[in-house]
Amino acid sequence: MVLLEEGRLAGLEIMDLIDELGTDTGPEAFCAVVRAIGDKAKADESDRECFGDFEGFQAILATLKKYGGEDGYMVDSGYCMKSLCLALPGLCFKSTVNRGIIRDEGVLEMIVNFLAWSVEVKNAECCVAACTGIKAACLASDGNKMAACRLAEAFDGQENCDTNGQDPSVPKGMLIGEAFAIASSPLFTGSRKGALDLILDAMDGFKDDLKDDQERSIDLQTATFSALRALVIDDDPRGRVNDMLPSAVAHRDYLMDEARFPRLRKHIAASFKATKVEDMRRDRLEVLLQLTKEVAKDPDHIKDFVMGDEMLITVQAILISYAKRPPPESDVVLRSSIALLRQFSFADDLKHMIGVDTDTAQTVLMVLKQRTENLAIMEQAFGLFANLTLKQEEIVEKLNSEPSRLVSIARIALNKHRTAPGVVKTVVQTMRNASKVPEALEEIREHGVFELIRNIVTEFKESKDAKWHVAIDSGRHFLREFREDEGIREKPKHNAYY
Repeated sequence: MVLLEEGRLAGLEIMDLIDELGTDTGPEAFCAVVRAIGDKAKADESDRECFGDFEGFQAILATLKKYGGEDGYMVDSGYCMKSLCLALPGLCFKSTVNRGIIRDEGVLEMIVNFLAWSVEVKNAECCVAACTGIKAACLASDGNKMAACRLAEAFDGQENCDTNGQDPSVPKGMLIGEAFAIASSPLFTGSRKGALDLILDAMDGFKDDLKDDQERSIDLQTATFSALRALVIDDDPRGRVNDMLPSAVAHRDYLMDEARFPRLRKHIAASFKATKVEDMRRDRLEVLLQLTKEVAKDPDHIKDFVMGDEMLITVQAILISYAKRPPPESDVVLRSSIALLRQFSFADDLKHMIGVDTDTAQTVLMVLKQRTENLAIMEQAFGLFANLTLKQEEIVEKLNSEPSRLVSIARIALNKHRTAPGVVKTVVQTMRNASKVPEALEEIREHGVFELIRNIVTEFKESKDAKWHVAIDSGRHFLREFREDEGIREKPKHNAYY
C-alpha cells in the first residue's frame, strides 16, 4: 500500500491512483486520492482520458458509496462527495468522453441531488462544491445540461405536456415525446427540482445566512453564477442530431419566465452594486458579466438591466478601471464587458443611449486603442459598432469624431487581424454602415480601407473555411457598392445553350 501523503500521491501514475481508490483506508485517504487525480487530469490530457477509459469513475463511485451511502453523501454529510465535485473541473476539461461517462454512470444525477440536499440543510460549502461539479460536467455538453435541469419533470409535474407534440408550453429545445421518455427513464424517479431551480433556491436561501461572511458569500455567488451560465450557454460544438434547438435554449427560456427572471435579476443587480467594480473579485466579475450577457436576450429584459439597474454606468466604470490594468489581469473582463454591451445594442431603443447619450461606446474605442493585438476584444467591439451604426448616422458621426476616430481604428484592425474572419466580417459591416456619412466615407478612401478589404477578398475568396463566406460576401458587396471592386469583379456567366 502506497503511503497516502499528498506529495507522494502527486508522484504516482494515473493507473496507480485508480488502484488506490479501491483500498479501504478511510474517507480522508479517499479524498486525498481524488484530489490528486483531479490535479493530474487537469495537467495532462492523456491522464484525463486514461482515467475514463480504465473505469476510474466506476472505482470512485464504488468507494464513494462505501463512505457516503448509496446516494453518495448522506452518511458522511457530503465529506467525500465534495472532493469528487471539486475534482471534476480537471477530469472534464475538454473531455467529451468523461462528461458522457459522468452522466451514464449516474454521477451527474447524484451531484444534482447533492445540491438539493445542501440547500435543504443550509450547507454552503457543499453547495459551492455541487455547483462546481455541475459547471464542470455541463460545459460544452448539451446532454448533460438536459439531464441536470430535469425540465421534462418540471413540465410534467405542472401537467403542461400533452401527447400531441404541439404544446407551446414546452421549451423550444424539447419535443413532448422526448420529454416523457426522459421523465419515465430510470434517471428520473419523481417530480424533483432540477439544477436551475435549485441554484435559484441557493441564491435566495444563503443570502442572509452569509451576509456577515463576505468571503464565503462571494465564493457561493461565483459558484452559483458559474453553474447557471454553464446550463444556459449554447456551447456544445457537436450540435444536435435532429432539428431540435439545443436544450440550453430551453433552459434559458425557462429561466427567463415571469417567476424566475425577477429572482435572478435581483441577485445580479445586487452583486454588481455590493462592491465598487475596482474592488470586486475578478472571477466573480467575469462570470457576472458573462451570465448577464446570456440571459439578456429579450428586449424587455435588456431594458430592465439598462434602465432599471443602470447597467451602462456599471459597465463603463468596469471598462475604465480594467483598461488601466495589465492585459493578463484584464483582457477577459474587458472582452466580457464589450460582449455584454453588444448584446444590449440589439435593443433598438437603447442604441442612441449607448452611442450618443452616454460615452459608453467611446469608452470601448478607448479600450481598443490599447488592446489592438487582442483578436477577441476587436471582434466583440466591432460587432458592437456594427449593431450601433446600422442606420444611425448620428452615432457614426460621434464615434468618428476626435478623439475616437472609428475609421482609423478599423484600418488598424484590418491590418493586424486580416486573417481572422470574425474581425474582418464585423469591421466590414461597421464600415458599410459608416459609409453613409460623407465625412466617414471620405476618410475610408483616404485611409486605404477599400484597398485593404479588396486585398483580403482576393486572398481568401477561395477559402474552404465556412467562417470566411460571410466576411467575403460582405466585402464584395461593400466594394461593389462604391465601384471599388476592380480586379475581383466576377466575370459574367453565359448560358452555353446560346
